Amino acid sequence: MEEKNTLGHQKIPMAKIENEDDLYSSFSKHRETLYKKASDMIGKYEIDVGIITFSPSNNPFSFFHPTIDVVVDRFFSLYAQESENSRLNIANTRIRIKEKQVELDNLEIIKETLTNETTDETSMEEMWE
Repeated sequence: MEEKNTLGHQKIPMAKIENEDDLYSSFSKHRETLYKKASDMIGKYEIDVGIITFSPSNNPFSFFHPTIDVVVDRFFSLYAQESENSRLNIANTRIRIKEKQVELDNLEIIKETLTNETTDETSMEEMWE
């Protein structure tokens, strides 16, 4: 078996990124990753999540599930009981989000099917030419 010539996974020291373009790029990539991981957790565990980040140029970015009101109310009233109306609103919001996710998944399946059919048709045309 051949040995690898790479150094493998190396620990990178924590330091401020001085190049402004690299800083913006890094922020954007990490923000997308953070939102994706939060979405994955929401799908698995049905949790409420709120994320607020500020870009290097002090622009705010936020991600809340199910709504900002629900997350903020939960944060400020840790020990208070939720009202029946509030629980119904949260449940209704979660149901709508799941329905939209199912619709999105179905559309992605249809898109993939159409893409595959188009590819098959063009390859058949090329075969006969």
